[in-house]
Amino acid sequence: MKRLTLFAIMVMLGTFGARAATTKVFREKSFNDFLKGELKSTSLSNEGKLFPAPAAEKVAEAEEGLIWRIITRPDGALFFSTGNEGKIFICEKGKKAQVYCDLEEVAAFALALDSKGVLYAGASPGGKIYKIAQKDKPEVFFETKQEYIWDLLFNAEGHLFAATGSEGKVFRIGPKGTGDIYFETPEKHIMDIMFLSQPKDSGLFLATQDKGRIYRVHDKDKAFVLYDSGADEVRALAEGADGFIYAALNTGKGGAGGPSQPTLPAQLMEMIKKESPSGDEDSGDSGESEPAPQLKLGMPMISGKKSTIIKMDISGYVWPMLDAPEAPIHCLAYDSTMKTLLAGAGEKGKLYRVDDLNKFSALLSADEKYILSMASAEGGFYYGTGETAVIYSLNWKDRSKGEYISSAQDAGSAVKWGLIRIDADIPSGTSIKYATRSGNTNEPDKSWSDWSKEEMFKNKQGNILSPVARFLQYKLLLTGRNEAIYPVLQEVTAYYIPPNRAPIIEQIEVAKEGKAQPSPRQMIMMMMNKDKPEGSKPDQKPGGAPSESGASTDAKANSNPQKVKISWKVNDPEGDQMRFELQFKGEDETVWKKIEDKLDKSNFDLSTAALPDGRYRIKVIASDLPSNPKSSAMESELISEVFVVDNTPPKWTEEISYKAVDKNSIMVKAGVEDKSSIIASAQYSINAGDWYVLFPEDEIFDAEKENFSFLIKDLDKEEAAITLQVTDAEGNTLVGKVLVIMKKK
Repeated sequence: MKRLTLFAIMVMLGTFGARAATTKVFREKSFNDFLKGELKSTSLSNEGKLFPAPAAEKVAEAEEGLIWRIITRPDGALFFSTGNEGKIFICEKGKKAQVYCDLEEVAAFALALDSKGVLYAGASPGGKIYKIAQKDKPEVFFETKQEYIWDLLFNAEGHLFAATGSEGKVFRIGPKGTGDIYFETPEKHIMDIMFLSQPKDSGLFLATQDKGRIYRVHDKDKAFVLYDSGADEVRALAEGADGFIYAALNTGKGGAGGPSQPTLPAQLMEMIKKESPSGDEDSGDSGESEPAPQLKLGMPMISGKKSTIIKMDISGYVWPMLDAPEAPIHCLAYDSTMKTLLAGAGEKGKLYRVDDLNKFSALLSADEKYILSMASAEGGFYYGTGETAVIYSLNWKDRSKGEYISSAQDAGSAVKWGLIRIDADIPSGTSIKYATRSGNTNEPDKSWSDWSKEEMFKNKQGNILSPVARFLQYKLLLTGRNEAIYPVLQEVTAYYIPPNRAPIIEQIEVAKEGKAQPSPRQMIMMMMNKDKPEGSKPDQKPGGAPSESGASTDAKANSNPQKVKISWKVNDPEGDQMRFELQFKGEDETVWKKIEDKLDKSNFDLSTAALPDGRYRIKVIASDLPSNPKSSAMESELISEVFVVDNTPPKWTEEISYKAVDKNSIMVKAGVEDKSSIIASAQYSINAGDWYVLFPEDEIFDAEKENFSFLIKDLDKEEAAITLQVTDAEGNTLVGKVLVIMKKK
């Protein structure tokens, strides 16, 4: 009978989906997820699948920084040019690479072999083409008088074509070294040229920079723009199966004009200045040698960069193939053995394989930063790197080993790590191992733990043995049997548990509802009428017509709702579900009293009707118990500022009285006091008529005790009822009346 593990039960019950300081996960399963890591010797399909890459075998290396161009000789030997010392190397089968020729110029971006296997090199700057029939014996074959030579190519008749910059010219040179301009474009640079093997009479194809266009040149000075890409450059061309043309397009800033120089990454821009040999008879009157011009390689790719690959036929019909995940594309080649297109791109040494529209893979990642050159031959497929000059060959039949290292995964705080699980197809005879390390810096450094011991996944899961830390990195080692049988991984999930941290109560507010303090409108009206004679009628009534009880409609007697609204803000670091308890205590008391202990909302309406008048505080206790075991649940508390409970109206300190001033006028006097709140407003009415705003003797409501003295004129009746209404800040109202009897003569 099969048994469910505790882990399996937790997964089935959805424990890991709960918002709590319990198990959490990070998961990687897409192309973009895995691309953040280091592919090393693994391939990553656009579907997000990881599998062992073809083995990359080191063929040659040189103590130089860059490999600009690779070509293969029929006997299997390789010629390659390097930077930044103008050296050209030869690597014959079974031998180490050695210098074949050291040019005076900084670089040879272009190499070509004639039908007899003789090497030709296009040097920059200066635009000389060298014929190098023997080791260390370069001879000037032709001078283009251009700044750059970007490509060299022989046709079937033995004519050499040279693509140049910065005037956008193609030269045709005969076997004896004489030549002329074959075609001139309005663009500044011709980056690549190509003849198609089928159909053979299709003409010469040009790729330009400044405006990224593809030309088809039928004959001398006769050409047709086959495709205007709108990009800054068409970097490279490659012939695919059935006569299709592939092109790599790079865009920098975009906009009118484009870049004025060939586009290269910023790290490739700093070229070494080389001086021409001393003793040159034409060096000038001073007799000193003049330095050769410094090679300037133009603008780097900048923010907003974009690279794409298209496929087109000789008629000009275009199909988009790939929006490159990384830019710029440095080189492009078609591997006829595997019938696939390969592109070196970006600044992390990526080699991309493109099989069809939206069907591609990041084939591998070189140890070096750039893949700058490629060559396909019957003997194999080769690529050259930048940062360190190395040439590798691809062994498509060897997928025995693959290594992948993830990016640093951020848990947000120091956590304890649990299981790592994979979703993968692992055929018999293949395997996937893992190792992990952890640390507290966002980039792995010496402070991180060592890699754990490499372990085999058991039932596609294993324990993470790295110590408690904020960041985790995992490494996968995939072992295959042959070119067709190897493991394929689709998903990696790692589990962790953060420490349960107490919730944070940020603030408590106690809002007193329904206070009888004057509204803003009332306060404005009161200020407008403050300077009028006592007893005068205001410009606008403060509360409209009085009710039958004589109370104003804006400040009704006993308008205190005897209720406060308590609200609070809580932040829990783990996002746990909260439970709250409310308590209260008077300022002169020592023991907190419970109001409610099972609240799940962050507000509460508290009735103060049963509370004696006084000063009180509220305590909020927040607990994350609903999301955690009782043994690990955390709580915190916060105490509010003091608030006042006042349910008692003011009292008279001086009963309402009056004194006749003349036969039609009286002076009314009264005094009030409230034990808990300040006096907030006052108004009076004559014979249940309109209400008149009244200010205390000191003309400001700011104390618990206020005295009133006001003059009433023009009393035209022998008897009048004067009603005085006084309200405190909590809405408690005191009403008094005095009967005035005037003696009329």
